Amino acid sequence: TLPLGGLAAMLSAFYAVAFACKMILSVSTVRWYDWFFNRFHIISLPLLVLFWTGLVYRLWEYSLTESRCYLVVAGALMTAFSLMMFWRRSNNWRAMQVIVVVALMFTAYTPGVNAYQLTLRAQSGRLIGLARQIGACDSEGHLLVNVLESTTDTKARNEIAKTLNYIRQTADTAFVVERFGVASLDEEVREMPFRYMNRDDSPLDCRNAEDILFD
Repeated sequence: TLPLGGLAAMLSAFYAVAFACKMILSVSTVRWYDWFFNRFHIISLPLLVLFWTGLVYRLWEYSLTESRCYLVVAGALMTAFSLMMFWRRSNNWRAMQVIVVVALMFTAYTPGVNAYQLTLRAQSGRLIGLARQIGACDSEGHLLVNVLESTTDTKARNEIAKTLNYIRQTADTAFVVERFGVASLDEEVREMPFRYMNRDDSPLDCRNAEDILFD
């Protein structure tokens, strides 16, 4: 079976190499592999279908992460450039390079919609959604550890633990305590009790959860 988790990354790497080769050959006197690169915009179409299939599957299954934010941007650029190459007048390599740089900078640094904040927002929403399915969070979105300890839905419990751990690694423990009222759920040891920390134990200098998520 295809490695769905890495499919989009592999195809984007292949596309980037092929695109770079096509750009170099466009100004080179050596005309190697013209038969391939002159038709690359057509050859790339089924690759783009595979790319979006693998990426959408992972987004549906696990939501956004920082790496997937960049893959979404890469996919949009790959699709746009493939369509542009159907018209020779659109083969403006300098413009394409500028578009790539601007898109990456926008994704990395724009307040409120950069990859970091989008990831925390998406993963926090996923965690709360999973917790609400088993009644394990209150109206403010804080996890109810006693419900997590007693639930028989081990799949949901383990997914909550994994998601919480990912958020903690992406932000920090202080953010997790501020946002969810729980510092950690032990995802290595599946037996109870879980390790957790009360919100009152959070550091005084922790970043405000609302600022990180919604700025």
